[in-house]
Amino acid sequence: MRTNARVTIVLGGLACVAVGWACTGDDPIVGADPGDGGTTVIVVNNNDATSGDDSGNGGDAGDAQLVCDDPTVACDGKCVTLTESKLHCGRCGHSCGGGECDKGTCKAVGVVSNIQELGGMSVSLGYIYYATNNQDQSSTTLIRCTVAGCQPAETLFSSNILASNIESVIASKDAVSFIYTRTSAFENFYVCAGAGCPTDGGSPAVGGPNAALFAGANKKFFWTGGKFSTSVLYADCTTFPASPCVTHSFGAATGGYAGDDTHVVYSRDDGGVGELVYCDLPGCDAGAVFMTNEIPEQATIYNGVLYSMSAGITGQATGKIRKCTLPCAGGFSDFVGPLNYPTDFLVDSSGLYWISPNLDQIRHCPLAGNCGGGDIVITGLGTGARMLRTDDGFVYWASDATTDGAPFANITRIAKP
Repeated sequence: MRTNARVTIVLGGLACVAVGWACTGDDPIVGADPGDGGTTVIVVNNNDATSGDDSGNGGDAGDAQLVCDDPTVACDGKCVTLTESKLHCGRCGHSCGGGECDKGTCKAVGVVSNIQELGGMSVSLGYIYYATNNQDQSSTTLIRCTVAGCQPAETLFSSNILASNIESVIASKDAVSFIYTRTSAFENFYVCAGAGCPTDGGSPAVGGPNAALFAGANKKFFWTGGKFSTSVLYADCTTFPASPCVTHSFGAATGGYAGDDTHVVYSRDDGGVGELVYCDLPGCDAGAVFMTNEIPEQATIYNGVLYSMSAGITGQATGKIRKCTLPCAGGFSDFVGPLNYPTDFLVDSSGLYWISPNLDQIRHCPLAGNCGGGDIVITGLGTGARMLRTDDGFVYWASDATTDGAPFANITRIAKP
């Protein structure tokens, strides 16, 4: 049986006691249900009062401060339980993005499931882009949907040409790039507006056998592969789709590693000696060699700093992530490690993230200092975890989902710590 709750209301420093929600003077702002016989304290400033804000300074006369009973706290004008709230999990404003909140920790939630032959995946401006290829290579499709879920999904590009595939996808702002393959001798770089590609497949640039897309930032995209030799190429699409992308090609390369607005890092072979090469854009004639015979598995550039990952030996904690400030004249310094065989990593403003398949985990480290083995973001990624991606609030990855013996994949996300 519900009883009349006792509510104490402070109006510009004058208190009254209300029973059954009645009180004289200005109407109070009630932000919490007092429950059966509970006590809720609500501080309300009337138009004649001057109150203090959180910093101790005088606030506006019309502001209201909600005071909640333990264990709830005030978030967005409501009393919430941080251990259970999906919108305020662990702290105010920490949304789980559709996932459950368990004891103040967000749980992972599926974004897309049962993708046949996932060819690539990227996240940009609230959308997730992914490619699906038929197992018999009879068709390929590039799809876009909101990060909140893929109902409905938009088809941006599709091809029913035999032996066609999309092999990698990178979205940056309102453009999406991919490598489109038709037979082993035709592998071209394409870029489309995020809203969709024209029927001819978008804006193709130079391509050729063994083309591989490896980086994209601020609508600049980098890939390797040429018609007659392996080269490093990048397309400046900052004015696309209003005007075509401007394509640049330079240097013989054995692989691409990282690129941003002003730099590119790639590998090459010099008489049997592996070299890691850095140069500035838009030129890049000869490049500057800054590492030999220790070529990493992956690298990325963030805020002028190059981060490189070496996986080490499977099953052993011999992996490491190192960093140097470009052009890396002072060499690399160890940043994270030793690690248990990391297989994918990235860096953004919230820190460094990597997949550790032997531990079945995604781990995180802030960019300041050396955090050793890092903190756990999630345990339980699924088989074949790969394609690690982030946006402002979430971490995304793909994993295997075998259905009727055919290779399928799921895309999952979890809120950042």
